Amino acid sequence: MNYETYVHELITLDLTHVQYSPTDPWGAYWALITLSPVLILTVYIAVFMHRRELTYLNALLGQIFSGFFCAFWCLHILLHWPRKSNTLARSYQTRCIEQCISLSLVVLTTGLTCYSRHYLAYHTPAQIVVGCTLGLVVGTLYYMLTEFSTRFSARGQALRAWLHTTRGSRALRLYDGWTVWTQGPVEVVYTHWVHALEQHRKQRSPATKEAGTHPAHLRMMLRALQEADHCEAVPTAFSVGCVIAANAPQLEDIEVPLDSEVEPLVLTTGYSRELPGNTHAEECALDKLRRHCAQTPHTSSSAEARSRTPLSLILYTTMEPCSQRLSGNRPCVQRIQDFNADPPLTSAAWLAQLAQDTHTATSSMQYETTTRPLRIVLVVQGVQEPDDFVLCESTRMLRDANVMTVSATPAGSPAMLGLTCPPLASIAVRVDAQAPTKWLEEACLRMARKGQ
Repeated sequence: MNYETYVHELITLDLTHVQYSPTDPWGAYWALITLSPVLILTVYIAVFMHRRELTYLNALLGQIFSGFFCAFWCLHILLHWPRKSNTLARSYQTRCIEQCISLSLVVLTTGLTCYSRHYLAYHTPAQIVVGCTLGLVVGTLYYMLTEFSTRFSARGQALRAWLHTTRGSRALRLYDGWTVWTQGPVEVVYTHWVHALEQHRKQRSPATKEAGTHPAHLRMMLRALQEADHCEAVPTAFSVGCVIAANAPQLEDIEVPLDSEVEPLVLTTGYSRELPGNTHAEECALDKLRRHCAQTPHTSSSAEARSRTPLSLILYTTMEPCSQRLSGNRPCVQRIQDFNADPPLTSAAWLAQLAQDTHTATSSMQYETTTRPLRIVLVVQGVQEPDDFVLCESTRMLRDANVMTVSATPAGSPAMLGLTCPPLASIAVRVDAQAPTKWLEEACLRMARKGQ
């Protein structure tokens, strides 16, 4: 068959210019593969319009002007390979697997596209080699100029920061997640989505919603707010209050589940910078509780005591426990995890004595003296930590460690709920008539920022 006859018998893939032989059973598939750059371009446009991520815009422009898909993403994946961290060991392994898969798919897609051009006789092998080489060279130069140099040099970072302040960037809602989150924006976006999903479930699930609206929890949150009022106001840190409580019915009967009856007994309290050093509220409360438990008169061996059913504790904090500290000290979420991993040993009777020392009313009945481990099973927070200083991921981390985390969500104003707000020197609790259920969250946030 001569060339003219062969070309005349070719058929065209619908709505495209790609032709293939009807006698070739694989021709249609290779025709689709050879169109992958067009598909990638369409995906870039759709992803950018949805995410507004600067990296996708950069790749889109590069795809339009030089077709360097492989070089751009290979360099991007390699240069943003996750760094190993003791606190993120599982995340580190997952991220490495993700990067390996992404890198393999990039190379595979590029190789299949090149071969499809040769298979369909669109290009000679020499043309494909020259095209791949030019694409890699141009792509590498483009990436180094637009991505690498602007991320890792002082001038480039200043230029990138200025770009985000321009009217065009604001109008397009353009942002750069890699500038803020060195491990990439995926984990952070997913964390926020999980939190939003939990909030959505709270609104639809009466059982979960009750955990945040229970009057006993709200009273403890007001006590934590009173502790935060003791904080010395500083411009570089939040002012937070914390209360650790035990459930009175469980002190009387260890088999009583936490969600059946809630009567919190205050064990220890803490507020930011209460103890020497740059201490946090949760850190102070946990340290004081450990010191008290260390004085428990143990009547059984440590191994035997640790095998028993633990006593459940509730931690109330006016602000979400921190997951990262600029000072380099252990964050509060890790302290909570460490508390549960290596719990102090004590008895219900010893905890009841501590509750009496904190001026909490306790019943006159006899509590058991059996030594048991303690475990924080619930964290009730007044407000999420703003990203003024660092990005907080403690809600996700606590839930991964099987610690239930809820936000205190009043169903109405304090007067409607029969709550008495404590006298505060730093702020006044205000109730907005337009949003009567937001008063606690607003008070916790204003208290946290009282020095800023």
